[in-house]
Amino acid sequence: MGFYPVVKTLATYKTASPTVPSAAMTESLFSESFPILTTNQFLAQAFWSGSPVGTISIMGSQDNITFNATLYSIETGGVENDLTFDTFGTSVMWVRIDYTFTSGTGALVCSASTKVS
Repeated sequence: MGFYPVVKTLATYKTASPTVPSAAMTESLFSESFPILTTNQFLAQAFWSGSPVGTISIMGSQDNITFNATLYSIETGGVENDLTFDTFGTSVMWVRIDYTFTSGTGALVCSASTKVS
């Protein structure tokens, strides 16, 4: 039988000012990191409202410092939408969600969960 923890909402921060919390998609953002150290499956979700134009990416890291492994990315398209990334088995130990701003406005909400079976 599997273990299903509660989904964790991930705080988001300004890329240009990494200690300043923000969900406003008027500049580039990144989410709090999420460990996948002892699990074999994880799910990351990003929901955005408004009309942001840019790229949402699921980024991986081995050290929780350098997030340079792009696991998945999608263009926001200037419309309200969401991204759900579900995977089984990955070599990264941490993930986070990045938003690269191009134009427009919106609000971003990120979450993640893991599953051990």
